[in-house]
Amino acid sequence: MNDPVFPVTYSTLACDALAAKVLPRYDIEDILDCQLWHRGLSDVYMIETGAGPYVLRVSQAHWRSKSEIDFELELLVFLQERGIPVAHPLATREGQRSIEINAPEGQRYATLFAFAPGHVPLGDLNECQGKNWEKPSVSCIKSPWIFIAKPIGNP
Repeated sequence: MNDPVFPVTYSTLACDALAAKVLPRYDIEDILDCQLWHRGLSDVYMIETGAGPYVLRVSQAHWRSKSEIDFELELLVFLQERGIPVAHPLATREGQRSIEINAPEGQRYATLFAFAPGHVPLGDLNECQGKNWEKPSVSCIKSPWIFIAKPIGNP
């Protein structure tokens, strides 16, 4: 064990580092609190500001490519701009939807989302919830909108 750094496959990013290095790139009020809320395919951090809460999602390294993440974020913005109630990503001051983080295990991507109020459902959906759950997706399928992703590398 002469290596100065032991290899990792998964790291937890420090809240104070996210607050100092990632969150200032967004046009939001001063950070009052940052807490890891959930670990999984993406780590989710709850961000509290004077103007209210936000959610910071940090993808795992090697899970999805930057282009796959950018496609998802572009789709969420597309839906939000058309009045579909989705948690949408916010752009940085430079207009980016994701921020690359050089983590010990490789590149990870952070995205700040507007907070979507509600609660985490537990257990199975009841019949009423199931019918309501279906409505937004059906309206999207029947919609005449066309979503075309922008080619990668072009402005």
